[in-house]
Amino acid sequence: MRNASILLSVSLQSQITPSMIAEMANIEEPSHGVPRGDIMEALFEIKAPASSTPVNGVVSSDVTVDPSRSLWFRQYVPTSAVAAADAVPVVVYYHGGGFVIWSPDRKPYDDLCRRLARELSAVVVSATYRMAPEYRCPTQYDDGIKTLKFIDGTKIDGFPPNADIGKCFLAGDSSGGNMSHHMAARGAKHEFQNLYLNFEVSTTPPFMTPEMANIEESSHGVPRQDIIEALFEVKAPPSSTPINGVVSSDVTIDPSRSLWFHLDVTISAVATANAMPVVVYYHGGGFVI
Repeated sequence: MRNASILLSVSLQSQITPSMIAEMANIEEPSHGVPRGDIMEALFEIKAPASSTPVNGVVSSDVTVDPSRSLWFRQYVPTSAVAAADAVPVVVYYHGGGFVIWSPDRKPYDDLCRRLARELSAVVVSATYRMAPEYRCPTQYDDGIKTLKFIDGTKIDGFPPNADIGKCFLAGDSSGGNMSHHMAARGAKHEFQNLYLNFEVSTTPPFMTPEMANIEESSHGVPRQDIIEALFEVKAPPSSTPINGVVSSDVTIDPSRSLWFHLDVTISAVATANAMPVVVYYHGGGFVI
């Protein structure tokens, strides 16, 4: 059981990012598989309806969890799972979007979760949560636990009888990765009747650093989205005077390409007689910012 769980968690991790890239690149893919920013934005505006007719071997349906919270999820059931004699695992997936945009019915997430259900031979539950700034943290985590409790204690229409919630995995990307992390932490403290959380897989989850949270930090270390956006507009110049024990400088690589890097060196590294490792770090921003 444990070995099977480990194998599925590794498979889940290996599937999420390449599957997401493949689905996002379906409309237009320039060289190296990096979609243009405007194409990516347009793609996330497209909504995909649930389908009771199999699409690529998977049927899907929308399930209401709590209408007062507009809380729902989309479940994906591979036809192979319905026909299987053995129990199939359940993956609860949380979408990204910085806690402010997107939902399970956006086409990239619909394609991704359908693909995960098919290739993992698992029932995939793509969960919603209420968005900021209207709903501040920890509302999103409360919604996530509400959905897990619903799955644990409700006979869900369309859920195959061989779906084993005792083999439940959590996953998500970006803010959804933050969600899956916190759901694993909270879920470990809750006594479910039938549901058992085996593993959690987060893809590029954001966790706020103390420096980022210094401006304004809501509970659980998730600052307001407008504060985060404003913070990333602030540029920090290099400093030959140590700041927190670190000096920095900008080094030009190729001016024709506007190619350069920011070099940070700790004072302790300069003073030490031992060799020091070098870390090359690449920033995020969706290749556009």
